[in-house]
Amino acid sequence: MKRPLALIGFTMFIVLAVCFYAFSYFPHVILLLSAAGLVVTLVIPKIRRCVSPSVFMATALISALIFASTVQFYVLPVRSNCTEEIRKISAVVLDEPEFLYGNYTYKLRVKEINGEDKSLKLLLRSRESIPCSVSDTLKFESVIFEDNYPKSFTNRIFVGAYVNSADDVTVEKATSPSLYYYIVSFREALRTAMYRVFDFDVAALSSAVLLGDKSGLSNDIIMGLRRAGMSHLAVVSGLHL
Repeated sequence: MKRPLALIGFTMFIVLAVCFYAFSYFPHVILLLSAAGLVVTLVIPKIRRCVSPSVFMATALISALIFASTVQFYVLPVRSNCTEEIRKISAVVLDEPEFLYGNYTYKLRVKEINGEDKSLKLLLRSRESIPCSVSDTLKFESVIFEDNYPKSFTNRIFVGAYVNSADDVTVEKATSPSLYYYIVSFREALRTAMYRVFDFDVAALSSAVLLGDKSGLSNDIIMGLRRAGMSHLAVVSGLHL
C-alpha cells in the first residue's frame, strides 16, 4: 500500500457521497457490508497479508458510522419539528435570497416556534420577493416540512417552510446588523455598479466571476463557458469573498 492517505481519502469521499444521495437506508447497508468485509480481511490469512483491503473496509465502516450518527443525533432531532400543524415561526435571515425553481429561497436561523426557543436552520420558499436584508427577523406562519434538496443538506438545512406571498411575512429590521450584513451590502453595491456601467451580458459574467452570482447568466453564456471548458470561472470559490 504505497499511498494509504489517498486510499483513505478516496474511500471516505465515495462512501459519504453514496450515503448522501441514498439518504434513507444505504448507510446501514454500508455499515453491515463493511463490518462483514473487515472481519473477512482480518480472518483470512491470505487477505490479511495485504493491508489495503483492511484499510478500505475500516475506512468505509468509519465513514458510514459517522454519517449514520450525524443523521441519528442531529438531523432526525431537527426533523422532529416536521408536522402538518401550522406553526408561528420567528427567524433571522442568514444570506441573500436565491431564485430557484420559480421561488425565492431564504436561508434562516430559527429563533422561536410557537413562542418556544429553537435553534435550527430553515429554508423559506416564497412565490414573491420578501423585502428584507441579512440580519432582519422574519415572522410568518407555515407548516415545517423535510427539505431534501441536496444544496440545502450541504448547508446543514434539513427542514423548510413555504409562504404564498410577501404579505404573509412580517419583517423586523435589525437594530444591530451582523458583520456579514455589511459584506453582503458591499457585494450588492458592486453588483449594482456593474449592471449600471456594463452591458447586461458583460455585467452578468463579471458578477459571476467576481462575486459568484450566476443568476444573470444567459443560457448562451453558460453553454459557451462549458464548450470552452471554463465553467470553473463562475463556480463559487475562495475568490468570491
